[in-house]
Amino acid sequence: MTDIEFPDSLNKIIDNAFSGCSGLTQIELPKNLLSIGTFAFRNCTSLEQVVIPEGVTSIGESAFVSCQALNDVVIPSTVTTMGGWVFNGCKELESVTILGAMDTISSGMFCNCPRLSSVSMPDSVISIAGRAFEDCINLSSITLPEHLSSVGSRAFYNCSLLGTIAFPDSVSSIGESAFENCVLLSDVVIPDGLTALNTKVFKGCSSLESITIPGG
Repeated sequence: MTDIEFPDSLNKIIDNAFSGCSGLTQIELPKNLLSIGTFAFRNCTSLEQVVIPEGVTSIGESAFVSCQALNDVVIPSTVTTMGGWVFNGCKELESVTILGAMDTISSGMFCNCPRLSSVSMPDSVISIAGRAFEDCINLSSITLPEHLSSVGSRAFYNCSLLGTIAFPDSVSSIGESAFENCVLLSDVVIPDGLTALNTKVFKGCSSLESITIPGG
């Protein structure tokens, strides 16, 4: 099976619906779709393109995990909820645009996406969960949302091309090893609102030359 035609009446893709369909190359989801289930397209290793229509409100955990040929994704403005590990192991994923008014980038959402170089997040995001961008070794810069409150453990672990990071003053917590092994990170300004800076946050940041601490 290389492609699928869906009836417009379909409004839900259930858990594991197309898991392991390794010959599937592209899909155009029906215009009345509301939700995509957990593991719905897991290990669809030939899937290069997926068009997620406006109207989808939720995408389940690991929905596109290990879709190794997928190269760019646009999350429509209607999406408010995404599970963890949705795009984990999408080896060819280069660009992600998130238009949805979600408040959290879930755990491991883009973990192990080594070609990911561009991510656009909405200002509605207040939390980047643990391991969200772990091992995104081609991610050289990222703009954090202006109302961001927390960065989880290992959120940017081993993002080895990440050279700069600008924290908004709204950030109050940075988790353990959040930027560990970001070997090109050269300077950091700690935000005024920070109340919790956990261990090993900048461990292995061998190019780090300066850290500015509020009031310091």
